[in-house]
Amino acid sequence: MRIYHLDESSWKAEPDYNTVAKRFFPWDGIAAKDWGGAWVKVLPGQTSTLHSHEENEVFFIVRGGGVVKHGGEEHRVGFGTTMYMQPGVEHCLTNDGTEDIVFLSVWWDGPVDIAPDPAS
Repeated sequence: MRIYHLDESSWKAEPDYNTVAKRFFPWDGIAAKDWGGAWVKVLPGQTSTLHSHEENEVFFIVRGGGVVKHGGEEHRVGFGTTMYMQPGVEHCLTNDGTEDIVFLSVWWDGPVDIAPDPAS
């Protein structure tokens, strides 16, 4: 078993995404070939850079709240929200609150079967 502890000195600016983050995969001594992950913060009053990529991505929000944009959709999100970002769809996260949004981001390569949304 390997254990990683996140502390305040771990965070690094990610200017390409307008966030602060600590990537945890790949991890020293562990090859994570087809996936990666990071703890990420969006600071109050900031919006992460609108971007898209070919990986699948999931956000798990653990603190704070704001608005996520994914393609033509916008949704209010906060503690306990989990979001799946489809490959090739532009997305960003806006922190309109007074505390950091902190979330876990996990991304991976490969196809995903997506059923129609039962809420639509």
